Amino acid sequence: MKAEVKAEWIKRLRSGKYTQTTGALHRVLGDDPRGDRYCCLGILCEIAVEQEVVKVFDPRPENNDRELEYGTDEGYAVSGVPPESVLVWAEVPKRQVSGRSVELHNDEFHFTVEKDTPLHEKLKETLGLSAYRGDDPEYSLVEMNDSGEFTFEEIADVIEQYF
Repeated sequence: MKAEVKAEWIKRLRSGKYTQTTGALHRVLGDDPRGDRYCCLGILCEIAVEQEVVKVFDPRPENNDRELEYGTDEGYAVSGVPPESVLVWAEVPKRQVSGRSVELHNDEFHFTVEKDTPLHEKLKETLGLSAYRGDDPEYSLVEMNDSGEFTFEEIADVIEQYF
């Protein structure tokens, strides 16, 4: 992953500026005094918006509670995982799909973690058994974020170590 993007992403995750959400990159809750909420990957998308890699779209501005979308064109924007243009810009390595000869963009940020480490034990306890790549269990930042059991600080630690 591109070093300067990774450093900025980690810095923002640890800043305390963002309120965490699940199930969407960026959620607007109009009557919430804490303001907008973000998935850990939504914060990466916000950095990409500032760098003019993608735009943010509000497909339902009339709704008080809504999910914002990221993309290069409104009709092709997404709200669940970062668009491919963000992954290419951030130089996120592609991942080999088990049992297939293709590589896919790692839009959920899968990573393998060594067995019998404190992180593995917490992931296993919180998320259950994972897929395996070789001998090591595989998890994703999407799973961590959407479980509601991991803070942005803990997710930043994983990004620092595995990406």
